[in-house]
This record gives sequence, structure tokens and C-alpha cells, in this order.
Amino acid sequence: MGIDYKALSERLRKIDRRTELIQYIFKCQGGDLARLDYNAAANEIGVDRKTISNYVDQLGRLGIIDFEGNALRLSSNILTC
Repeated sequence: MGIDYKALSERLRKIDRRTELIQYIFKCQGGDLARLDYNAAANEIGVDRKTISNYVDQLGRLGIIDFEGNALRLSSNILTC
């Protein structure tokens, strides 16, 4: 399993820090449903926690992240088998 960067680029339009967040989520939880540690993600990427929260909201609106309660997972639309 991996990230389908072609499908991702069709949704994101440009590679930026949000892509780093997607890679971080994939590294930590793959395609599994889990809670994201916003502070750890912020430290890893080099931004503040509020920025991570904004990125997560943006990625959710773009259909890149799926939410279930307080947990999230990368959408199957951007993952390869």
C-alpha cells in the first residue's frame, strides 16, 4: 500500500506542506483509522498545531481524509494497493 501521487495531485493541485502532512499520516497509520496527534504532526512538519488543524480541515473538504468520530484515515481514493 502507498500513496497514489497522481490521484493526490488531481485533488491538491500543488505540492506543499499539506503533502508532508499526508505523508506523515501515512507513515504513522497507513490507511487505518486512528486519532492524529496534532502536536507530533506539527513538530514533524515544522508548523504550529493550528496550521495542522487547518490542513486537516482542508484535506477533509478535498476528500483526501475521511473522518469517523474523532479519528481520521487517508481516503482510499489516494491510496494504492
